Amino acid sequence: MSRYFERADHCARVLEANYNLMLNPSKLSTEERWHRIMASLGIAAAANGIDPQMAMIKLTSDPDDESSIVSCIAESRENAGQVREQISSEMWERLNSLYHQVTQANSRLGPDSDPLRLVAAVREGSYQFHGVTDATMNHGEGWHFIQLGKYMERSCAVSYTHLLFLASKAHQRPSRYASNQALKSIGASVTGTRMSPRYPVA
Repeated sequence: MSRYFERADHCARVLEANYNLMLNPSKLSTEERWHRIMASLGIAAAANGIDPQMAMIKLTSDPDDESSIVSCIAESRENAGQVREQISSEMWERLNSLYHQVTQANSRLGPDSDPLRLVAAVREGSYQFHGVTDATMNHGEGWHFIQLGKYMERSCAVSYTHLLFLASKAHQRPSRYASNQALKSIGASVTGTRMSPRYPVA
């Protein structure tokens, strides 16, 4: 349950952080950045040749893609249903509510839709779910198992993202500005906060 939920939250963080960074001018091309994003989220081959808008819609709302937000939330809810006696009723209600919110928003998404609304809903739902989990569940074996799944998934995602960044630096030798932009993207994707450089990059 927690690994699927963390996977959906990570996808939402990555999309939100990189979309905001793309609004700023950069020497790193949009296509190159999105290819790296798609690779880090596991759909580089499937997203090849499609524009960023359609790639975001695919990552948020494609029920046939196991990496999409909709698929991950659905799997998390299904797994939670199998252990309902082990989790609090508030956790189930929050996760079930987010599932219905995501699936209803998914049914309305089209080529001209704004997938960031769905991303924002998942980010807000994630804060609420984690808060409810910490506040209403006994911090025993079950709670620690949830934390283990969450941080295992996060460590795998962070490691793979950094691996792609280091591989791209080894092959392309990007400028200092492009490297800083990429590091800001990674930092924002991992923590959900905006990262600022420690020195000027103008």
